[in-house]
Amino acid sequence: MKNLDNVQPQVIFNAEKEYEIALQQGDLAQICAQAELVATSYLYLQGYNSKAYRLWKSIEKQDCDRFQAEESLTIKAQTIQNIGQLKAVMEQPVD
Repeated sequence: MKNLDNVQPQVIFNAEKEYEIALQQGDLAQICAQAELVATSYLYLQGYNSKAYRLWKSIEKQDCDRFQAEESLTIKAQTIQNIGQLKAVMEQPVD
């Protein structure tokens, strides 16, 4: 059981380090995924009542909300661009 006690903190430490790397890289999808991984690590190793688990769930929500908002803006911009291209085609004279 002693070995398992040493592994659990290392799992959490590694997950948090990967989160920090994702933050430095700035990819919101990866940041969201890594925050979820850290929260899940705390869940499985410390349970629902863990203060750290609840903290990381709030970080995960915040990061994933930012990712979803950016993704939504990207989709909206692409749609506007596509509509502009469609209008240009529709305005061309038919032979």
